[in-house]
Amino acid sequence: MPPPPQSIAGKVSRFFSFAAARDRCFNRRFLAAGLRPVSIQLPDSARPVSISDSADPVTTVHMWVPARPPRNPLVLLHGFGASATWQWYPYLRPLIAAGFDPIVPDLVFFGNSSTRLPDRSDTFQVRLAEARARSVSRQPLHP
Repeated sequence: MPPPPQSIAGKVSRFFSFAAARDRCFNRRFLAAGLRPVSIQLPDSARPVSISDSADPVTTVHMWVPARPPRNPLVLLHGFGASATWQWYPYLRPLIAAGFDPIVPDLVFFGNSSTRLPDRSDTFQVRLAEARARSVSRQPLHP
């Protein structure tokens, strides 16, 4: 007797990822809203450096920034549990329509942001978020 046919569900699960499909959808929405993805490399002191200064960066942060220099920057920090695109996509167009230029970083350990530093504190995340925003915005940032 021949072996039973493989389930179609078994084949589909190897090729389809709901999370990856949602990421692609959200990325397209961010691009359509006029934002572009960038990765910024930071040394342990959380100061921006050029790629040529450090072949092996301590911290790499990923963020979505306006395609042009922001006039009215608004940094949107996401909560724990997902990347920034998952949490902020419904608010992009209303914020842009209200005159804001969103800067949307992925917190370290989410999305495409990573570090080799042992610090995992909230203060560390805030310090990196400030360094990321300052590297993009020419406007003063206020706490």
